[in-house]
Amino acid sequence: MIVLGATIKAKAGSEAKLADCFKRLAEKVKTEEGTLVYIFNQSKKTPTTFLVYEQYKDQAAFDHHGQTPYFKEIGREMGQHMDGRPTLEFYDMVAGFKK
Repeated sequence: MIVLGATIKAKAGSEAKLADCFKRLAEKVKTEEGTLVYIFNQSKKTPTTFLVYEQYKDQAAFDHHGQTPYFKEIGREMGQHMDGRPTLEFYDMVAGFKK
């Protein structure tokens, strides 16, 4: 399993536009068989900060996700609203549950 946490900063005033990109991307990504979890969160304390949590079945599913036309297209659009590059961190799942 591949687990990824990403922190994405929006340019001030671009929070809603970036959130819209996330919503459109999530709708597309939910059709990916190997993408198990794909969640975007916005900080209540610092609204320009977004936390993304992703889980993929395996490396092939992660690679497929990054090569989809919609990921590339919406990703370019997201870049216009981001304040710098995202911070990516890969994890090993230790424990948890999903209801």
